[in-house]
Amino acid sequence: MTSLADLNAVPLAVGPRVRRRRYSISRMCCIAIAAGATTIALGVAILYSCETMQYQEAASEATHLAQTLAHVRTAADLQARQTTALIAALRKQLEDNRPASHVTAFTSAASDPDLRRQLDLAQKNLTAATAENARLDDTLHAAQSQLAAIPDLKAALAAADSRQRSLQSACDSLRSQLAYLQTQQQSLKDQLLIAAAQSTDDSDTPPAAADPPPPPPPEIRWALGVSFDKARGFASLCFDRESIHDVPADQRGLHRIAATRASNAALFRFTSDASRQRVYDAALSVSLAADGPRDRLLENTKLVQLFLHTFAPAFRDPDAWLDKAVKQLAGHDPSDRLVLLDTTFKITAYNDGGTFTFKVESPHDDLED
Repeated sequence: MTSLADLNAVPLAVGPRVRRRRYSISRMCCIAIAAGATTIALGVAILYSCETMQYQEAASEATHLAQTLAHVRTAADLQARQTTALIAALRKQLEDNRPASHVTAFTSAASDPDLRRQLDLAQKNLTAATAENARLDDTLHAAQSQLAAIPDLKAALAAADSRQRSLQSACDSLRSQLAYLQTQQQSLKDQLLIAAAQSTDDSDTPPAAADPPPPPPPEIRWALGVSFDKARGFASLCFDRESIHDVPADQRGLHRIAATRASNAALFRFTSDASRQRVYDAALSVSLAADGPRDRLLENTKLVQLFLHTFAPAFRDPDAWLDKAVKQLAGHDPSDRLVLLDTTFKITAYNDGGTFTFKVESPHDDLED
């Protein structure tokens, strides 16, 4: 007999920070705006996920309830047909075995044990069928009550669907606002970097005085194996020509040249002697933040690779080292430095809030120590 139960089945060298950190109000405002927009977008995404899960659970419950009701109806019909057939068979059997008089029937039943056993068995089957029919009737009433509640559930699902569409619209609006804020943040960072690059670096020039102090003894510096013309050609090739500017030589005879690229806010500078024959060091600062635009990240990575190939030509595999260095310095403080020392070059790298700086200089002093 069918029942309801059957139906529901590279090493990091850390040293003291060389240059002083300079924070700007614009950069802090950009970071605060980006953090706030990211928090709002995260909250809306969580709320949208909760509403979607509730909508899916309600739809699944309605489908399961409809299937259960169909199974109950089928089982009730089958049980009713079986019960009706059983009752008809028992009635026919009683009619066939009933004698002309009650006394004779009682005497025959008392004298025939087989007939008595058949009557008892028929009575038990009739009682069991009646009980099962009553249970199925109660189940059918309960299923009908649940079916009556389906309109309310459909109304709740419609309201949830409307809520989902409104949340989707709000989420799209917040995403567009977040993208706009990120664009504004990157633009302000680029403007700050360009402004810092275009400012004249005269920190090594002593202040004017009535009686200037005697010149210091000449500083002995070891040059790179790169000519001045090659360094200047790298600046002209990879950076905006109108941004290239010279810093006059100081008392130590050092001459500096700086250049910027406005399209990706890259800053390049190198130091040479006053006669412009030897190059002592070269540095490149670019943005390699992982959350930045992908095309700009690829462009800046290629620029750093070309920089290392130009000023450290003996470096065998600079591309693989660059990838490891960026991953190792991600999230580190600017005071953490990654130093690579070779017999012909020394590379120092550090991360200042997503802006990576790579400096190439002679390793002579470090090798002597």
